[in-house]
Amino acid sequence: MKFKQGSFQKIDRKIYVVFIIVIAIALVNAVISTYTIKQSQNITSEIVNNTNPSLDALSKMNLLVTKSRMLITNWVYLPYNSADKDSLKSLNNNEYTVLRARLFALMSSWEDKDQSKQVQKLFFKYDEIVAHQTKIMRQLNTFEDYQDPVKKFAAEDVLEREIIPMSEELTHELTSLLQKQTTNALIKQ
Repeated sequence: MKFKQGSFQKIDRKIYVVFIIVIAIALVNAVISTYTIKQSQNITSEIVNNTNPSLDALSKMNLLVTKSRMLITNWVYLPYNSADKDSLKSLNNNEYTVLRARLFALMSSWEDKDQSKQVQKLFFKYDEIVAHQTKIMRQLNTFEDYQDPVKKFAAEDVLEREIIPMSEELTHELTSLLQKQTTNALIKQ
């Protein structure tokens, strides 16, 4: 059998064309894969560095409000419970301050600035609750204060009319904000 030299050249060209197409497909695949990996890294980094810590901090804020309400209620009704009194002081003076600073740092990278403004309003509301709690702490500072019906009634009144409703409203708003943050995180993924 004789092969013509022209037929070898046609086969060589077809091999080169197929080879070039395979290389082009591999390059396009590499570019697309690199882009996808980079996007995944960015999303993962956002989740690890901002989304999860934000959700954690908002959950802790919700827990802090609930714990605060429980401790001030104990302050009013349990005069000898010094452990809870110390816990309330620590909660408002230390834990809240640290948590607030942490949330402010995290909020700077939130895309939804309305949610940042909402958290700032929640801080303002909690500061009002702390002011009412401080008022009760001053009214019921000693055992003799608990024996004074006027002071005791005034403290109970502030607790029932101010602190408890404000705390319930605040926990409701925090829960709503947590749901929005969770939804935003799922959308990003």
